[in-house]
Amino acid sequence: MNLKQCKLLFMMAVSIFLVSCNLPKGAPPTQTEEVDFNTAAAITAAVRLTEIALTDLASAASPTVSPVPTNTPAPTHTPFANSTPVPVPCNRASFVADVNYPDGSEVDAGTNFTKVWRLKNNGSCTWTSGYRVIFDHGDQMNAPANIQLTSGSVAPGGTVDISMDMKAPGSAGEYEGHFMLRSADNIVFGINSDGQGSFWVNIIVPAATAAPAPSGPDLVITEMTVSTDPAQKGVPFDVTVKVKNKGDQDAGNFPVQWWSSWAVVACNWSVPSLAAGAETTLTCTYTYGGWSTYDIKAVADGGDLVDETNEGNNSKEAILKVLGP
Repeated sequence: MNLKQCKLLFMMAVSIFLVSCNLPKGAPPTQTEEVDFNTAAAITAAVRLTEIALTDLASAASPTVSPVPTNTPAPTHTPFANSTPVPVPCNRASFVADVNYPDGSEVDAGTNFTKVWRLKNNGSCTWTSGYRVIFDHGDQMNAPANIQLTSGSVAPGGTVDISMDMKAPGSAGEYEGHFMLRSADNIVFGINSDGQGSFWVNIIVPAATAAPAPSGPDLVITEMTVSTDPAQKGVPFDVTVKVKNKGDQDAGNFPVQWWSSWAVVACNWSVPSLAAGAETTLTCTYTYGGWSTYDIKAVADGGDLVDETNEGNNSKEAILKVLGP
């Protein structure tokens, strides 16, 4: 029993003693007798003290549960990073810019052009006149197999512009040529983090556009007819010839002829002018003196007085039968 329990039992004993001392002696009072006020108060106090003492005993009997401490993990030891510097490779480059002809530039078929790249020396060695630019793969486009990178020197961190003379292919399409660098001791290297990437030129050769049709007049026989077919020996008939200028310029003075056979010019006309897109109708009357089957034809500008865009469509031919008596 601990000290606190002893104190509580002592208080309970005192309370009971006080109560017992204040109880009236002799016979209990009747209905008409009043209980002394001090005696009642003492009893009430004793009861209350007893309740408190019992409560404290119950609390003392219940042990207090202390929280179980949690385990805190020990700090993890982080090793220090390797502070040893990584050496910079001797030969390495990085792409800076397309000075001209960026990717997708259009270059007409067969056109000479000069491509220029700008590269940076990312290595630890100086580029000297012994360094070369070499064609690696793709479309070479008449580029040389190799050229000198620089006539002077490019120190680490410096830049250089590389010019390469090339020629666009003769056919439409997309073309791409890749290039690398080569050191004075024949080590091939390039761009990117591993120093093995190529740099390139990319062009598009557009499809050739159709040449515009030549400008000028174009005389065409569009119609040649006779009023009687077959014709009759000794009977006159009418001949009609239509000429059109299909060109985009006016035609000046030109002759038109109708041939009644392969050797005879039967009708002659002179046309002073014919506007572009205009048509003229020419007529004459003719009589055959014999009967046979004849090759007839009409010819515009037979002497080539007019400079036309097409000289091969100036005539029209047919066969005409002439009956006898």
